[in-house]
Amino acid sequence: MSDDDRLLARYERMRAEIALRAVARDCATSEALADQRAAHRAETQAWLHLSELREARRAAPGDLSLVAAADQAEAAWQTARDAAEEINRKASEVARRALEESEADSRLLREMGSRVRAARLASRRPAS
Repeated sequence: MSDDDRLLARYERMRAEIALRAVARDCATSEALADQRAAHRAETQAWLHLSELREARRAAPGDLSLVAAADQAEAAWQTARDAAEEINRKASEVARRALEESEADSRLLREMGSRVRAARLASRRPAS
């Protein structure tokens, strides 16, 4: 096997490895996005429930059960909001890391591709 063939084989292995990493990054990013959406839905549902209870409490200010329920709903909404914020931070980190890794992989592939092209051009030149 010539040096050109070894270089090309190395390039192809690297390209396959990078493709696998890209799939893993896509999966991690998709999972983080799904978690983010679920957390947002939970926060929204908690907020809607709290809003309904606040309205009911305004309509019946003497109903102490509504006061207690609204307090519990507010605590649940705050918990859901805090969880959503944390999940958003994690999703942002996953996306940032995926972008950085993708850029690094692109650089590696571009550099190796340049080396392969240079080797091919050099091997086609007549010997002087």
